[in-house]
Amino acid sequence: MKEKNVKVINTASGSVLYSTHLETIEKAFEFASDMEKMDIDVHIDAPSITDSLAETLGLTPEDKEVYCQTITGEIEDHIL
Repeated sequence: MKEKNVKVINTASGSVLYSTHLETIEKAFEFASDMEKMDIDVHIDAPSITDSLAETLGLTPEDKEVYCQTITGEIEDHIL
C-alpha cells in the first residue's frame, strides 16, 4: 500500500506546490504560511487519521474498506 504524502496545493490552479511525508507535516504548514504571505491562496491535503492508521497497520484495500465502514458506523451511532 502506498502511503499518501501531505501536499500544499494552489487553490486557483490545483497544482501541487509542495509535498512531504506525514512525519514532517509541519514543513507543509510552514510552506503554506509562506505562500499565503505572498497572497497565494493554498490549501493542505493530508491523509485522515483513518488513512494513516490503515497504512500503519498495513491493511489490504479490502480490510481498509471494512475498517472504514466500522469507524463510520461507530461515529454514526454516537451522533444519533
